[in-house]
Amino acid sequence: KLLQASRFKGKRAVCAIPSGQTFIQHMHLTAVDGVNIDDLVKAQLQIQMGCDPEGVVVRSISVGNVHRGGQSKTEMICFAIARGTVMRYVDLLRKCRLEAAGAHTEITSMVRAFDHLARRESDKAITTVYVDLGNTGTRVAITHGREIVFARHIQIGGRHFDQHIASTLHCDLASAKAHRLSMQSIEEATASRRTSSTPNPGSA
Repeated sequence: KLLQASRFKGKRAVCAIPSGQTFIQHMHLTAVDGVNIDDLVKAQLQIQMGCDPEGVVVRSISVGNVHRGGQSKTEMICFAIARGTVMRYVDLLRKCRLEAAGAHTEITSMVRAFDHLARRESDKAITTVYVDLGNTGTRVAITHGREIVFARHIQIGGRHFDQHIASTLHCDLASAKAHRLSMQSIEEATASRRTSSTPNPGSA
């Protein structure tokens, strides 16, 4: 119904896997000659979580070299999703008569949406914090230009704030949400007036 109502063109679709279904972890790995970095990540996941390396789809981002215990290691951001979860989303797209062009994490999708703001070579020197407050969780990313150097999913979202407001004001969740959103609008307007005279080019 959504596809028909929105009149989308084409059949190719990209899926963003929810962060609540994605394992996100910073890892320090020692490079091994002839071994793919994603295989090293899978081996580390097997040690930490006891999961079958073939049962997860892994994507990793290299942050840079770090020194730990006198050794030089590579810091990686690991995104791991159960293979069964990915296939369920691919099957869902197929049932909607769409061609699955890719599956990405919400955090990388969030950052890629702002790539057009960091196109210059000098933008690598700009550090930006992205915060996406969702209903059940919050996604946080820090970038240097377009490069992600930190990623985290925090299991606190708008619903948790609504529950706290409802408990404090003794009202239902719908009223609590309306109250929170009205206060957010006031804060945004106040912040806009405060910063209008001193714009920050590093924020997005």
